[in-house]
Amino acid sequence: MADTNTNEEVRFDSVETLSKAKTLAESRVKLIRSLLEDGEIGDEQYRKIQILYDEARADVNAGLDRLLVELETTSSQGTIEPYDRVAQRAAERTAQFLKISDQVIFGKDRGILELGMKLADSLIKAFVDIWKVLRGEKTERHTLLLQRIESLKWGEFSEVK
Repeated sequence: MADTNTNEEVRFDSVETLSKAKTLAESRVKLIRSLLEDGEIGDEQYRKIQILYDEARADVNAGLDRLLVELETTSSQGTIEPYDRVAQRAAERTAQFLKISDQVIFGKDRGILELGMKLADSLIKAFVDIWKVLRGEKTERHTLLLQRIESLKWGEFSEVK
């Protein structure tokens, strides 16, 4: 029983971390847009942030897609690239996006810049923990969780409202 509770806690904590990353990224996009509209940043900075967001989005969504595919196939076979590398790449891109966007939004000497690095470590753990806990289990029992994981994908930069 304790193992099941631990697995459930891992699932909840991991999904919470992935959701937090998505929310933080979307809030940065909104803030950057408002700075552009107010003339506080130029098109060049805006495009740089958009590119960083798109790179982070691509890696996060690729990691989530890979997670979903592996959970749906319930295969116990090894994969070409270890999942932790996929998670690390997504976390690094997310941290980079948050760091640079925070520098633009808050200035270079704000303590908030540490947030991106702390979140990056949590993201790697969240991706890998969900993968380890759920891999190989029957997907019928996890349909709602699979839908929730699908909902954690980042939207297009232009679609963030």
